[in-house]
Amino acid sequence: MKKNLLAALLFVALPLVACNQSSGGQEPGPGPEAYTPSKVEKEAIDFLTIREIVVEKLEPLHSFKDDDLLYSESEEDFYVLGGIEYCPYYSAQLSGDCVQTILASMRENEWTVPTTPDQEYGYECISANGAIEIDVIYDDNPDYEGTWVSVYSVIDINGEQVEEDISTSTIEGTKTIVTFDMSKVTSLSNGDSLDDVMFYSDYCAISYHQGESANPPAFYNGTGRLYFGSYLEVTVSLGYWIESISLPDISYDTSKTVNLEFLEADEGTLSINDSTVNINNVDSDAIFISVSNQPAGVTKTNGNVRIAKVVVTLVAAPDNGMNY
Repeated sequence: MKKNLLAALLFVALPLVACNQSSGGQEPGPGPEAYTPSKVEKEAIDFLTIREIVVEKLEPLHSFKDDDLLYSESEEDFYVLGGIEYCPYYSAQLSGDCVQTILASMRENEWTVPTTPDQEYGYECISANGAIEIDVIYDDNPDYEGTWVSVYSVIDINGEQVEEDISTSTIEGTKTIVTFDMSKVTSLSNGDSLDDVMFYSDYCAISYHQGESANPPAFYNGTGRLYFGSYLEVTVSLGYWIESISLPDISYDTSKTVNLEFLEADEGTLSINDSTVNINNVDSDAIFISVSNQPAGVTKTNGNVRIAKVVVTLVAAPDNGMNY
């Protein structure tokens, strides 16, 4: 699932411009009652509370005056735009280039701060407890100039992490092949929802999402079931690229309306060979595999596609200037 930003923001290395740093609230006192969050800090805390993350302080955003906050907006629930589902976020525009000031505060408060920024999202920083992500980036576009901070719940971005290894990996020449075997899942029972559940390997991850479906994807008998409008996402680790994906031992209920012909992939070329679906020429760091919207007269609950294994073939990411 992709994160959403207010605008397409490009990172530009510029001299640091001093930003106002007078505290928007009181300096932390001897107890919680003496702490008054700054305006941008309070808005971010309010958003996190809606996303069921309760915090009293968000120190990296504390030292800004109300006048520093030029603009803010938030999406409190998951939403669909252009057929893609995006996760909730709070986004704020602060005057000047305050990136290094915010990163310094994050380091002081034991946040994980990357050494280099992502080209699209900037510095993707994670709180000490792993629950919050704040992306920090400076935009010099006259229409959006300022330091942008985007606040997320990590669970909203990554889904609930399943703490078990269902993958095996082999290296064949320049290719790395990762197989996710749903029959190895032990943390779920038949009928459990797979919505926003992610399975990890060292090289890539797979995750299931309800999307626009009436039913969330579900775990049954060692398979992940996709219904109309739900989808499977494959994402890769830094430095890798998806060359192809195979879904062997895929099946469906022949007494129902849904069959393999309803499968779609947003990247690559999909082909069906009996009970194996192949997606070639992916050439991307992420792919969505979905059960397409139902035709007229077919209900959303009438059947599902059952994925037993996901085999991902990876190659080195191309040197195209992107920070994958």
